Amino acid sequence: MPDIKKDELNKPTTPWQPASILLVPDSIKSKYPGKRLRWVRKSDLDRKTAEGWTPIKESDTLKRTVIDGAQLDSTLQKRELILCAMDEELAKSRDAYYASKTKGALQSSVDEYKQKAGGDNEVYGSISITKEGD
Repeated sequence: MPDIKKDELNKPTTPWQPASILLVPDSIKSKYPGKRLRWVRKSDLDRKTAEGWTPIKESDTLKRTVIDGAQLDSTLQKRELILCAMDEELAKSRDAYYASKTKGALQSSVDEYKQKAGGDNEVYGSISITKEGD
């Protein structure tokens, strides 16, 4: 039998990382190809449904009950969150919409800063602001 050092026995096989209770199990992801899954607050469900998110029904994935044996409603839940799905095409369109909004907000901030700076060349963090024509 090879001689194993005590330190080698205590070495972790994978690096430690904090737990993420909001990860969707691969067993559930695999049942929804072409869909993007997301946890949604119960209080936001009406708005998210109007945006295209659809609650995942437990009958589609697995059966779950609460501790006393009473059946939960038919959605897959964790605490105050409900698992929802959206078609990947619609999700990509949503991503593009929010990227456009972010870009517009950043440009607006840059324009406002240029006005306040009086048009002189300025550097603020990673943003360089130059006068027109420079």
